Amino acid sequence: MKTSYYADVSDQLLESTCIYYAPNTMDSHTPLVLEPGYASRVVKHGTFLIEDVIKSKKPIFEVQLHQRTGKATIGHSDIGKKLLSFIAKDIQNLPFHFGQALVHPYIPLALWLAFRCEGELRYWHHRYGDVTLITQAVRRLNRRAEVVRRVSRLRPFRTLINRHTRRTRENFGSVANLIAKTLEACSKCLVIRVDLLTKMHFWTPEGEETVSTAIKKFICNLSKKRVIPGVLSYVLKREHGIEGGRHYHLLVLLNGHDHSADINLAKTIGEYWVKCITPEFGSYYNCQPHPDRHKRLGIGLIHVTDTARLYELRKVVTYLTKTDFFICHNSKAGTRNLWTSQAPKRKSNAGAKRACPQATWNMRFILTESPSKAASRLSNAN
Repeated sequence: MKTSYYADVSDQLLESTCIYYAPNTMDSHTPLVLEPGYASRVVKHGTFLIEDVIKSKKPIFEVQLHQRTGKATIGHSDIGKKLLSFIAKDIQNLPFHFGQALVHPYIPLALWLAFRCEGELRYWHHRYGDVTLITQAVRRLNRRAEVVRRVSRLRPFRTLINRHTRRTRENFGSVANLIAKTLEACSKCLVIRVDLLTKMHFWTPEGEETVSTAIKKFICNLSKKRVIPGVLSYVLKREHGIEGGRHYHLLVLLNGHDHSADINLAKTIGEYWVKCITPEFGSYYNCQPHPDRHKRLGIGLIHVTDTARLYELRKVVTYLTKTDFFICHNSKAGTRNLWTSQAPKRKSNAGAKRACPQATWNMRFILTESPSKAASRLSNAN
């Protein structure tokens, strides 16, 4: 194949995007209600599939001969099994089409590979046939996997991938630095998490303006401590899901020496969002009333010397700043998806010094170390 062919495929994939509206069945702004978890499963499995195909250099399909009959069938590696499972389970009767929404570049690439291989894999799965026909089918299948690898190495595609990952790294650094400065100013913080939700019929362009106005008002009141008193810092992240639609993750840090009733405070935040900001279309989910899940959620009282809780808090930061796989079809370029407060300042250096000065350095190292360096360090330690 000529290089121009891979460039043409790359251009088609970069121009094509995947959204969750059935074609010719409803208005372009009306969401299609899917089985819970179905679309998320397609996104997750498709992304993992493409990552494995890109990393692998070996053919993912091969010719397997039947010794007694002399016929052949298509054999596959572990990656081939994932592709077959993706076709059989995930994209069967898929209500997606290429349209207006923006998605992670791996998703249309996964769908391109699956749709190109679907017919031959479905027909030859557990079937034996002529060796020549099977050999030709295997070559075509492996050639399509090679197209995916070549396209992933082209500069326009890599630029798009880097654009996603660069924003994630920048967001992680800013949020981790904010939380580290908050813990430097206050050695014990009360961490609260609340999910702010909106109803489905407000996922339209008109509804987005209304929700954006509500979010600006909510952030203003939270900054001025009209929602709850004693806010040291906060992080608000907008996410776009298929089943869940547009929602917001809110992380609030309070002075742990003055506050401890995290469940009531989280409820106060949620009720303020519903009753004072969004009485017609708002709802919320309180993440606090689960004491047995605090260690996994990274919420509750966290001290600067509590290494285990700090690592859990780092996982929360990673989750809040993760790459968005789906962005709503009506999101404009440059739309803001992350809001953070200014870091609090220490009121005074007077008083006794901290018992463990090294704790502050350890805390900042745990929270702000880049994810790639952390993964490399942990793998070397193991």
